[in-house]
Amino acid sequence: MSKNKPKETIEYVIRLQDKERMLLDEFMFSYRLQAANPAAIIGLLKDPTELIQLLYSLAIIAELFGFDTPLPTPSDLPAFINFLQNKGLKQDQPKSESNPSILELLQKLWSSELGGFPGGY
Repeated sequence: MSKNKPKETIEYVIRLQDKERMLLDEFMFSYRLQAANPAAIIGLLKDPTELIQLLYSLAIIAELFGFDTPLPTPSDLPAFINFLQNKGLKQDQPKSESNPSILELLQKLWSSELGGFPGGY
């Protein structure tokens, strides 16, 4: 089934000046804000655990994109394991006087006996 080609093309151009452009930007912002459902955002602020989950998720995403955050995230794990190994943890060896358990190392870290976690947290 063949489709007839158009005989002519009509193009409409709308040109906005500064004032109209500013009004359109304000309208689009309010439309996006309405679409974002402010009631859900206010509900999120009422429950601090959900807000913390949201902020922590944003921190993880930021670290995946290369931004360093003060929160410990999964991307900090290799540096943390390296830190524990430098403090005396030897993997795949039984616990002994020269090889403390990870729990003992964590207790020393929390008590600031080893100088705290890498990165200051």
